[in-house]
Amino acid sequence: MVNRSSVCADYPRALQHIMMQMRIPVYYCMGIANGGSCAWNIIKLKNDFYNVNLLWNDSVGEKYKTEAYLYFNIPDTEFNKEHKRTGLSVNLPLCNGTDILYESVFSESAMANILSTYGLLEIDILQPKGIL
Repeated sequence: MVNRSSVCADYPRALQHIMMQMRIPVYYCMGIANGGSCAWNIIKLKNDFYNVNLLWNDSVGEKYKTEAYLYFNIPDTEFNKEHKRTGLSVNLPLCNGTDILYESVFSESAMANILSTYGLLEIDILQPKGIL
């Protein structure tokens, strides 16, 4: 990612590292999507788990030349239409959350409420301690 060259595993590993630094529960998940190997994250927000696929978000944005977050905080009911867990990842928590879907929280006040749940401020996201 530093050299603008990455494989799909790098995105979820980077997110996992950042979320762990902020003490937000997160898992690295492996599986298959569109017939090929894929990796993504399962993240716990408040009391529910959600799927996040940063690589696919990045790819959608590049394709349409815009910000796109189609694969951010997705419950299994939607995510599993294209993604299937494999190996030990089948034992990770189910993602049944619906309260923090991207389209439900894309506002400054909603994001501030989520961050406050973890005792964080926006600056903690922009400049996490101990990462750089």
